[in-house]
Amino acid sequence: RQIELVNNLLQTHHIKPKPLNDSLSVQIWRNFIETLDPDKRYFLKSDIDSLKKDRFSLDDYFKNGECGFIKDYIKLYHKRLEETKGIIERFFQEDFTYSINDTLYFDANRKRNYSKGFQDKTEEWIRGMKYETVTEAVKRFEDKQTFLKAFDSIKEEVKTFVLNRALCQIDEIKNHQN
Repeated sequence: RQIELVNNLLQTHHIKPKPLNDSLSVQIWRNFIETLDPDKRYFLKSDIDSLKKDRFSLDDYFKNGECGFIKDYIKLYHKRLEETKGIIERFFQEDFTYSINDTLYFDANRKRNYSKGFQDKTEEWIRGMKYETVTEAVKRFEDKQTFLKAFDSIKEEVKTFVLNRALCQIDEIKNHQN
């Protein structure tokens, strides 16, 4: 019923009605994936590769009133969210090493890729959590020298805060009604 309503809305109330075809299907699929995982932190590259089978089919699913494919997406999404929670939960037991050089990219023009596998995803998350820990710790001090002197004494407390925040974000996603 919802698919029928969305299609009707697109065809009758959109400023520039778009035909429900493969072109629109690809756009909808891309937007759907980007909405689920905008920072490419949960899905793996292999997940996206397997889900691509639907990108030209959404228009057909909508026309036929089929929405069973959404259950597959949700099941996989929840699996990856749980996997990510497991990764983050393990970080509570690990000491983060801040003395090595790590690289994170924040350039909006640089295209971020999905992790190739579990190990790649874990390494991405550890770099991200270390960055967020340092960033959160910096906020607590007025100057660089005070921060550098105090960081060792607060890093575990701040790390716990950052990890708990990340877990809460995942729980919010999982418990969202839509």
